[in-house]
Amino acid sequence: MLMYIVIDGVHGIGKTTICKELSKKTEFKYIPEIRDKLLPPPMLGPNSSNILKSQLWFLRQAILKDQKIRSSSGIVISDRGPISVLLYSKHLLSDYDFEILKTLYNSLNLKEPDMEIILWAPEDIISKRIDGRARESKKEWSENDLNYLKKINSEFEEYYKGFKDINPIYLVDASGTIGETCKKIENIIRNNFNI
Repeated sequence: MLMYIVIDGVHGIGKTTICKELSKKTEFKYIPEIRDKLLPPPMLGPNSSNILKSQLWFLRQAILKDQKIRSSSGIVISDRGPISVLLYSKHLLSDYDFEILKTLYNSLNLKEPDMEIILWAPEDIISKRIDGRARESKKEWSENDLNYLKKINSEFEEYYKGFKDINPIYLVDASGTIGETCKKIENIIRNNFNI
């Protein structure tokens, strides 16, 4: 039996680290981003010369990850769910390009998560975490553009508010340590699935 849980939120909030920690300390299986040997990531973020291309790359990632998730069993946690593509694209793409991407997304029939956990923290905390990343490309990708961070962080919060009464979705304050956030998430999962 498969229980598919997405850990989502703005870039730099700690999704990958939290997923790795949860999989080390629990029986939860982590499905990471797919290492794409055919197509390396294009330049991402608002400074990309071809934003539609970068968002299509993320959509391809969601398709590849979906194949892995469907062939798994047990409690599977994934950082960044497919909805991320739409939430980022809404702010990065023109209305025309967004409609094209949304049509493609809606036709894919990607597996719906059994639970979504949205991580949230103030932008100044996220900004410090981004500064601590070892990515060489973080400046050219505009990962730490405060205005961009605020828009995307707010988009995830609005997504949570819009769906919390109809879907199993939780907003978790990730301002504290990784250990504290992991504990909150683990408790939510165990309480909801009676583990």
